[in-house]
Amino acid sequence: MSTVYDIHEPITNSLIAEGMVVHNCNLGSINLSKFIKEDSSDFDWEKLRECINTATHFLDNVIDMNNYPLPKIEEIAKGNRRIGLGVMGWAESLVKLNLPYNNKGAVEKAEQVMKFINDEALVKSEALAEERGIFPNWEGSVYDQQSKYFRGNVLKPRHCARTTIAPTGTIGITAGLQGAGIEPFFAIAYTRYNAAGIDALKKGEKPTEKDTFFEVNPLFEELAAKHNYFGMKKEELWKRIEENHKAVKGLDCIPKTIQDIFLTSHDLSPEDHCNMQIAFQKHTNNAVSKTVNLKNEASAKDVYEVYIKAFKGGCKGVTIYRDGSKEFQVLNIGDKKREESDEKVKHLLREGEHSSYYEVWTGHGPMHVHINYDEIGPLKVFANLSPTGTEISGLATALGIVLSKYFQHGGEPVKILKHLNSIKGDKPYGFGPQRVDSIPHGIAKALRNHLIKTGKFLDKKTGQTTLLAQEIKKEGIKEINKTNVSSNSIQTQVSLYCPECYSSNVEMVSGCSEPTCFDCGFSKCS
Repeated sequence: MSTVYDIHEPITNSLIAEGMVVHNCNLGSINLSKFIKEDSSDFDWEKLRECINTATHFLDNVIDMNNYPLPKIEEIAKGNRRIGLGVMGWAESLVKLNLPYNNKGAVEKAEQVMKFINDEALVKSEALAEERGIFPNWEGSVYDQQSKYFRGNVLKPRHCARTTIAPTGTIGITAGLQGAGIEPFFAIAYTRYNAAGIDALKKGEKPTEKDTFFEVNPLFEELAAKHNYFGMKKEELWKRIEENHKAVKGLDCIPKTIQDIFLTSHDLSPEDHCNMQIAFQKHTNNAVSKTVNLKNEASAKDVYEVYIKAFKGGCKGVTIYRDGSKEFQVLNIGDKKREESDEKVKHLLREGEHSSYYEVWTGHGPMHVHINYDEIGPLKVFANLSPTGTEISGLATALGIVLSKYFQHGGEPVKILKHLNSIKGDKPYGFGPQRVDSIPHGIAKALRNHLIKTGKFLDKKTGQTTLLAQEIKKEGIKEINKTNVSSNSIQTQVSLYCPECYSSNVEMVSGCSEPTCFDCGFSKCS
């Protein structure tokens, strides 16, 4: 655990925590989808104004009613009286307004609604200041004409800042929303499990049918019912959507006009994500939490362009998540001489590297083993066990590194098998030939089958040097793919999991460093 220092910075009356300037703030988010008129023509601006006034007043009260752990924190919180009024349910609002997320009209509406919220929050803050006083640190602030930080507007509000757009993972789910904060939808339809189903997943078992059901976006479900589920049975439609990356974009059975208003995060370009964040940031005092989702094949140039666009657009920060980056193992592959004890082989340039990917079920869940090899034999082993960040996951990764070094120094793959096979763990999985006694044993099974498949190991039981697909399945190991590597890198995918309930119904959203779960509502940043 690292040491954390909290230091007062006198110029802006901020805290410096671990080298970052931070401020005390209490947050509240308005569910925008509740303020769309019944005829879907626009927002009910008067109703929204009333909510903004109430929320601003409420957040002001929170500052005074809160119990602070340290006097210094209380001093700063009450000195600046910073609040963070934000929004959520933006994706639902756009559906009700019949506006695609990447439509120019949607971006213009974002600017309009956030400007309204920001302006009205300021009006209420100034009204509260007349009754209760301006924030104590006003002198020398950006609102003080005598201050070197003055920005041209003499204002006397109750709060140094009023608006912020924060992640709303947990509270958004509590409010029945599918779109967190200002994010687009994560999915339109996907499989969900009850508690018994999630327990089965944790044990590495397949949940029963009674513990499995579909979670469907309520607005889409309502629309699909009106269209008689587009000529299909309800469950058939949900299954087709899930198989289509949980999205409706590209499904011929669904009208394009409906596809366009139910876009998911990966249906959008990086520019689409940036445009929406920039629109909200223009009229937000503090930062806007938003994730720019990039596809797995995104390049460094794509990342660079997002940062530049966000910077030029006035964003105070931007978060990028490349699909799979937290769970993909990038293998750096290239022509390389391998150290061997045999001098004749030692100087052989090894080319034409290949890659095989196996899935092994263990007592800790599915383990993904990626073996890099050439005509001589294995070169590298990569073992990935979800969820990442756990001790057992780290040990699996470390074992893969050690095996890779063993092969690079001329170690014989067949000889290492008996040592890995002999290791027993506390969570064996399966019976008979499918039994996996430990993580090392699981890697040994994958390696053994790989050696048989590539003709580097003679199976004494069958006398064969080739293991058929049926036999691999019998062994409890699934070969995912085999790739002839011609580029400098390859990726192997493992699903993200919720650290709380182990569900895979998660997405990287709202700038959070960990996934937001759409089953149990977990969000580290909420």
